[in-house]
Amino acid sequence: MISCTLKQYTDNYNSNLSNYLQEYEDNTKAFFLQNEKVKYQNYQNALSKISNQLQLFTREELNNNLVFKSIATDLKNICPEAYNKIIIELNQTPNDGVLSLSNLKNDKISINEKELENHLKSSIVILKYISQEYEETIQIKTIITKDESGEVALLDSTEYQIDQRLELWLKKYENENEYIHIPKAIEEKRSWVTDKYMNYEERYYKSQIDICNAILNAVPNENEITTIKTEFKNKLIDLRKGIPLPDTEINKLISEINNAFYRLEKFMKGIDLEYNAYYFNDAFTLLFNEMNKLENKSASNDALINGYYTIINQIYYDYDKSDFLNTDAYENEDFNRDCNEIEYLAFNRYEEFNIDEDGNGIKISISQIANNVIAINETIEIENKIALTNKLENPYPRIFTSINAFYKFKNLLDEFGNGAENIANYSFVFHKMKRDRLIFDDYQQTQFIYFLLDFDINIRRIKPKSQLGKTELRESIYNKVKNTLE
Repeated sequence: MISCTLKQYTDNYNSNLSNYLQEYEDNTKAFFLQNEKVKYQNYQNALSKISNQLQLFTREELNNNLVFKSIATDLKNICPEAYNKIIIELNQTPNDGVLSLSNLKNDKISINEKELENHLKSSIVILKYISQEYEETIQIKTIITKDESGEVALLDSTEYQIDQRLELWLKKYENENEYIHIPKAIEEKRSWVTDKYMNYEERYYKSQIDICNAILNAVPNENEITTIKTEFKNKLIDLRKGIPLPDTEINKLISEINNAFYRLEKFMKGIDLEYNAYYFNDAFTLLFNEMNKLENKSASNDALINGYYTIINQIYYDYDKSDFLNTDAYENEDFNRDCNEIEYLAFNRYEEFNIDEDGNGIKISISQIANNVIAINETIEIENKIALTNKLENPYPRIFTSINAFYKFKNLLDEFGNGAENIANYSFVFHKMKRDRLIFDDYQQTQFIYFLLDFDINIRRIKPKSQLGKTELRESIYNKVKNTLE
């Protein structure tokens, strides 16, 4: 069924994929997604054709049903179900089968514009989902390698996320020892992002160095990891020697970015009908480079960066939901490129906007600005009171960042108990403890739901923060609860 919402599509996705794979032994997930993309692109084009043709009619003409059925022929052929929901045929050809010029002239239709808009929106978000699934599918590969004992190891990996040597080392080590928490791996490289200055490679090298540091903190003097770390440090140095970031006059750069956002906004509103790509990813690479210089550290520049993050999220939302006037904009390749790069900035480079993965601003003190450092972990203010508990083992080392973080959870469990508001209470606990870095940032909501079963807390889902309510009450309970044994 082509005519559906994103939820309906994703609910049936796995079963449709499974059926396709069973039809023929050489069918693959990539082939399935290619077919889906073609099918939904044709469907979206048929809907867009109707929408674009409607722009040629006045409101009076639309109210008087002066639209001919021919503009919806493609949709009727592709998806009769959507056609019947959107189109009402007003003057049917007589049953006697006599086709006259008079009948053709009166072959008019009425269009349910709200239904058309909703179907168009659904086609856009479904196509985006298919595209993302396809991109992830073609990048996933199985690495066949051997460990030190000569055993063959199969690692499902993705290009440019974690070096396979590190992945294999971790797998071997954790088979015999405790789990090592490593920083969240970098996303896959996006082929459609313009990256003149190879910012992705820089972030990738830094990510691998951070992973090496996490391992070396747990297992000091590990020669193999030290060698890999040195290799990535040298790659990082060579990268910036070969492709140095140019010094840019910061006020001029900010003005160019502001003007680019202004031109994009005018095009989305339909004020301007032409648009040329600006390449936002490269522009922000230069901007972040300038903002990291000591002379440009200021409260006003921090506010500017946070303001940009708000803007790019709004643009991405409007683009994703088609919440703008110029619906023909999707036919402009430069517009699509820039909007996709804006989405990339919002989802893959949020940390450079001083934003955490939940979309919250990271507070920076004056001393941190002066030293050009952003602290990652909170300072422990009552070390003398928790010296004893630090000697104890963390019972959930894959969930909580320390024994004190677990005690915080345990004391919150005692406060909130097991009652009618479990979903809201423990959704709040999950979001708040992740924000305070008491739960590891790569720990997922589904895992937390299963973890709560150990304490006889049974909830179906984690609610978004915006839907919780009673925030002040829960904040006050959270703040009074200690992170030590009581």
